[in-house]
Amino acid sequence: MRATLRVPVRLLKLARLQNKGGHIREAVKGERQAFSGIACDFIPFTVYDRYKLFPGATFTGPAIVEERESTVIVGEDAEVRVDEFGFLWIEM
Repeated sequence: MRATLRVPVRLLKLARLQNKGGHIREAVKGERQAFSGIACDFIPFTVYDRYKLFPGATFTGPAIVEERESTVIVGEDAEVRVDEFGFLWIEM
């Protein structure tokens, strides 16, 4: 027996963030000691407010990006770029 099924394809439509510009300093909440696997010790990490990041923003680790739903830890050997949808692209 053979069956064929056809379903409509729904592409995911995401809203683009408004590029209000600004400076990455405006997203900094402070600094916190956190464990570094590279240093094998606690070192200062810059803490960022995810909701204040904007398209085109870039920064380097060590960093902690906080939001209500999650927290992202960025090692000191990584660089972060925010795209037009607000996704964090982390390059190590």
